[in-house]
Amino acid sequence: SGRHAEVMVRDNRGTPKIWISDSNSTNGTQLNGSDIFTDRPDLSHGDTISIAGVDITVVLLPNGRE
Repeated sequence: SGRHAEVMVRDNRGTPKIWISDSNSTNGTQLNGSDIFTDRPDLSHGDTISIAGVDITVVLLPNGRE
């Protein structure tokens, strides 16, 4: 698949809400080892996203840190 997943960020009253959705990819997208199918689970620091055999670790920095 050319487009596997989409990560979305929205301001939730000053706190970012971050979630992921699969884009109907051939091999799917996993979050912490579980397929997400059509779910849109929230992402947290330390989560692992797996796409096409590649693991991506979510790192969230505290507000104000660059």
